[in-house]
Amino acid sequence: MKKKLLLFLLFAPITTVLAQITTVNARFITSVGCEIGVDDEMSSNNVFEKELLSGTHIVIIKYNGEVVKREEIEVPDVGSFTKEIPITGKVFVSSPIKDVTVFVDGTEKGKAPITLELLGNHDITLRYINKKYKPYSENITVQPFDEIERDCQLKVNKRPWKYNWFFLPQVALPTKRIKDAKFGLMFGTVKTIGFYVKGIYGCYAKETTEKGWFTGKTATNYWAAAGGLMVNVIKPLYLYAGVGYGGRETGYELLGNKYYFEYEDDDYPIYDVSNILYDFGAMFSFGHFALNIGASKMEKEWILNCGVGVKF
Repeated sequence: MKKKLLLFLLFAPITTVLAQITTVNARFITSVGCEIGVDDEMSSNNVFEKELLSGTHIVIIKYNGEVVKREEIEVPDVGSFTKEIPITGKVFVSSPIKDVTVFVDGTEKGKAPITLELLGNHDITLRYINKKYKPYSENITVQPFDEIERDCQLKVNKRPWKYNWFFLPQVALPTKRIKDAKFGLMFGTVKTIGFYVKGIYGCYAKETTEKGWFTGKTATNYWAAAGGLMVNVIKPLYLYAGVGYGGRETGYELLGNKYYFEYEDDDYPIYDVSNILYDFGAMFSFGHFALNIGASKMEKEWILNCGVGVKF
């Protein structure tokens, strides 16, 4: 009895210590292209897996044959344990253009300038977006400990890609030869430089080829079409100039509300003309609101016009 008691007292502490020592299925992962090892035992790739005793172990990571990281890691007393130890590279994204958003593999990371710390030996897609410029994407490879500089100015198309369309109903104002207003439309697209097209038309349908009694009143048929370039001078002001063709003829009112356009004598001269015209003017833009003031010259006569519309 005494011998059994003595043996129990002798081996009980050893049994207790052995019970507290357990092994764990430990798995350590690092960046592709690196080698990883534990307690000076190295693997041939970026994954190390082995049954280890719970407790503190030294994890070593090599890159290009050299030790780049040595870290103490506590392996807990659990059935299995996985630990990822990434090795990163840095990408510095700068931009002289304001408000450029940087995306990595479709995930927004922030506004440039920005420093991205990314997993080494990894292919990524960088995308730069600014609403005033054409978006641009590029693929790069980030190696461990890389310090890569990217400049949005080199990759973002500096030519504006989003042009603004505008539509402005027009009115040709009465002049010496045009007795009443004529109407039309001006439209086009512009950013810094663009183009426009303008048309004015006003004719009377009730015409006749038969002479009759004149009432003494006159009316004017007028039409014009022009197009040209438009340039943004300062933010709200656009200047435009173009060429086109137009025509004007005077009709004399007869009884019955019809018009005769061919009669001519000393009292009823013909004021008909058709020729090339030159068009000039300015457009002002405030948000989606736009207005223009201009004039067209056909031979010696100026025809004023203006309009109010939208730009989007």
